[in-house]
Amino acid sequence: MRATYLSQYLPAASLLGLFYLALNGGVRLRITWPLIGSEEISASEIVSIFMLGLMNDVVAGLAMALPVGLWLLCCPGAGSTKRFSLAVFLTFEFLILLILLSVELAIWLELDMRTGRFGEQYWIYIQETLHFAAEYLRGVSWHFWAVCAAVLAATAWVAMRIAPVLTNISLDSQVRWSLFGFVAVVGLILSVYFSADRITINEKRSVNDAAENTFNKILRTWIRDDDAWHGVFHDIPDDEAASRLAAIWPERPVKPNTNIKHVILVIEESFGGDFWIDTGARARYMPEFMRLSRDGMLFANVYGTGMRTVRGVEALLQGIVPVPGFSRTTLGPGSRLPSLSKAMQSHGWATGFVYGGWPSFTNFANYWAGIGFEHVLTRNDFRETSFETSWGIADELVFDRLLTEMDRASAASKRVFLATLTVSNHLPFAFPDGRVPFSQGQRAHAMAYADWALGRFMENARERPWFDDTLFVIASDHGYGKLGHPRVPIDPLRVPVLFYAPAHIAPARIDALASSLEVPKTITCLLDLPECTVFRGRDLLSLREHNHGVAPIEFESQLALANPDGVTVLLRDESVETWRRNPLGRLRLAKPDDEQGRNAAAIFRTAMRDFYGELR
Repeated sequence: MRATYLSQYLPAASLLGLFYLALNGGVRLRITWPLIGSEEISASEIVSIFMLGLMNDVVAGLAMALPVGLWLLCCPGAGSTKRFSLAVFLTFEFLILLILLSVELAIWLELDMRTGRFGEQYWIYIQETLHFAAEYLRGVSWHFWAVCAAVLAATAWVAMRIAPVLTNISLDSQVRWSLFGFVAVVGLILSVYFSADRITINEKRSVNDAAENTFNKILRTWIRDDDAWHGVFHDIPDDEAASRLAAIWPERPVKPNTNIKHVILVIEESFGGDFWIDTGARARYMPEFMRLSRDGMLFANVYGTGMRTVRGVEALLQGIVPVPGFSRTTLGPGSRLPSLSKAMQSHGWATGFVYGGWPSFTNFANYWAGIGFEHVLTRNDFRETSFETSWGIADELVFDRLLTEMDRASAASKRVFLATLTVSNHLPFAFPDGRVPFSQGQRAHAMAYADWALGRFMENARERPWFDDTLFVIASDHGYGKLGHPRVPIDPLRVPVLFYAPAHIAPARIDALASSLEVPKTITCLLDLPECTVFRGRDLLSLREHNHGVAPIEFESQLALANPDGVTVLLRDESVETWRRNPLGRLRLAKPDDEQGRNAAAIFRTAMRDFYGELR
């Protein structure tokens, strides 16, 4: 029996294993290819990527083999049903692998990062994710489908060859003892691997991500304890944290303007990053915004709190300092945390949110209703549309509805607060024809359309009787750009924030470093609401040139504090890492800055307590 086992099973199993390693290796080669020949990546780092990557792939392969071993150990038998079900299971595992690798490549090519918590959150909202995937796959060439079909067919053929052998030998007592040993050893290896800290090559994000395995990274996010502080991050005493927080965010509100009756907050998708840092790109793709900025107070050096829309939304609506794990939009508003809409509603403002996307995606509709928006309109409230993508309604149609809602609300209430979140500047970067002199399908061109729609909205608003009494706040959820090598990339998070009320706010441009989470405090201070003292951050309208602050950022469950010189990172081993800009403006690893590390600890430990209700 053992000779038969070795002669029949091992060649087929080896072929299946080689299939698996080849698929992962191919994705890693595609990810690593741009790094080869780079001045900032050495040949030894490239070799390390593939060596560590092979180890990570083998571990993931063992994780795929473990359920097969358990199946055979717990349910031995050689019936046709068991043979067929085992073959289907093996094929299904490879189907999941293909899906993961396809998503991995798509996310890497789009966002320059591996799937982790990002993928976990999208899996929760599977119905909406399938909508997005279906539209994205429409543009995939037939070569991709041919390769996938060939891989699945080959896998199914090998699985059909392996399944009868495996089910037959599972009845042999000697083999079952060997199988028991295999399951025990693999279980031990996986326990040690996933309980230990992630193995990295060096401090460079791009190098470590290239060596990563998608399956392992997703599994690690599931088992990681993201709501713990003590023993994870660099810590300081409570009294020191309080005193540092008071110094970082002093209370200096400007004189309020109670003549402002209405507020409209426009959250623009991905409206910043590389396109904002590059002044040429600003002029080419954001002309309407730049025209508006000449008559408003422009904050040109603001940083978002994370790489995803949910981070931007919780910052702009609740002033939340980002913490590891799920965003507040997913977890629910939380009674402990203030919100801009709840504050304004409690003082007589009629409130509403207009969104052209799907209501349940990242729990948006429930979240907005929970933080004080009386009326929440989503994709389901747009009965007839002339243009939409899988993400939702074209920006111009959403803005038209926002105007309608503002007309209605201002006629019925003395004070109105409305907010909206756009979606057009997102994959697949599709928009109505004839709006801008650019073709569809490219991010830069979608940004140009988003800018055009914004300009059109403001021109239409200018004709309304409520225009002169309204404060328009235009901000981005986050920016976009290549993440590069720093442990926590900050350049893609740089975004503009514009306070526009020509009758009430004098035009100015402020280049002091600030955070998007300071918007709620600024609005409530301007309106003379008592909640002005509750929100974190500074009153942005009180800033002047060179009055730099700090910007808290969460990335891949690491916490960082951007400052004018660079960024300080709190790693998950209680250490501090500092990156400073060289003369070319590039971030390079430097000597740890203890002062900034203690400031970061003060901000984030307080945020963890606020967010979870306790500090563990």
